[in-house]
Amino acid sequence: GWNLVSNPLAGSNDSVLAVFPASISPAFGYSPSAGYQIAPSLNPLKGYWLRFESPPTARIIGVANTDDTLSVDAGWNLIGTRPDTVGITQIIPLNTSITSDYFNYFDGYNRVDTLIPGNGYWVKCSGAGSLIFSTPSNVPMATETYPLGEKIDGWNKLLFTDSKGKRETLYFDQVTDTGSSAGLFELPPLPPPGIFDVRFSSGRYAEILPSGGDVQSVLTINLQSASYPVTLAWELNANQDRVKIESPYLQIQDLSPSKGSLQIRDEKITAISLITGARVHSPGAFRLLDSYPNPFNPSTSIEYEIPFTSRVKIEVFNLLGDRIMELIDAVQDAGAHEVTWEGRNDEGMEVASGIYLLRMNASSLNGNPGAFQIVKKIVLMR
Repeated sequence: GWNLVSNPLAGSNDSVLAVFPASISPAFGYSPSAGYQIAPSLNPLKGYWLRFESPPTARIIGVANTDDTLSVDAGWNLIGTRPDTVGITQIIPLNTSITSDYFNYFDGYNRVDTLIPGNGYWVKCSGAGSLIFSTPSNVPMATETYPLGEKIDGWNKLLFTDSKGKRETLYFDQVTDTGSSAGLFELPPLPPPGIFDVRFSSGRYAEILPSGGDVQSVLTINLQSASYPVTLAWELNANQDRVKIESPYLQIQDLSPSKGSLQIRDEKITAISLITGARVHSPGAFRLLDSYPNPFNPSTSIEYEIPFTSRVKIEVFNLLGDRIMELIDAVQDAGAHEVTWEGRNDEGMEVASGIYLLRMNASSLNGNPGAFQIVKKIVLMR
């Protein structure tokens, strides 16, 4: 697959195949002004995208590069490192400042605090200047670094993992004490097409939600070059307001309880809306609201409320009493919920126009009294 690499050697032959003979693609360098460009050679201290048939394990043999200063531009820079391991506190910005975490790419972007020879890394700079790759003996260590990882510990978490094991974690929460704006949670530029990536549409890996009141927030999550199915796992804080996701090709899903997962199977799903809102107070009774739209084509939204943690089952039947599709059969927390029927049966086939019956059964758990059943009509018009 694709990797971020760098050339730790100095010599007359710095061609891609001389340094990485097992590579199977051109190398792509990056500049903030020109974006990605094919690089015929691998300059020391620069970073590159490069593809391998299998994970690169070959030793890089040659004369070690002794240069310790790299010119950088304003914006994101794709960098390498010295022939020895360098901690981020040993990288001294000169006439610029670091305004991001350091990132590598291993099955997705990851924040790092150590740079390893042969690997490539992303870092964002406030302006044109230089980075000095120092050692403790020749230059004092940087007194300030820019890792924000500790600031998002305990935030709501969404982990996306595709069928090849590529993964990316996104975060969101209502916070007021990050000490910085949400813009500082920015991810590096999108990888070239064909490389897995998941991020908020803002380009960030973490978002700060509006605080207080009944404010609803809608965040778009973009998926690039994923291998389906994609598993979405979540971990939500106990005090997090209601959270749900939706997409034109995905039934509306409430992310509850605090931990869970679901699979995204349709390859047409490359964007998902993450919707958060004020905490929904527990309803006083079971309710199945009228579907909307009704009549409908191609899909209708079905909202319902449950006063206690309950097992909920919602099914669609035809007028002969044959079950067409099971929309949900799960234990759910008290509150308002929503599912979508897209006019298909359990096998995923489209059904004919006509009148259908929507039946909801619910029984409360945890010792709470109550059972509920109701049937409503819905009309599909193709």
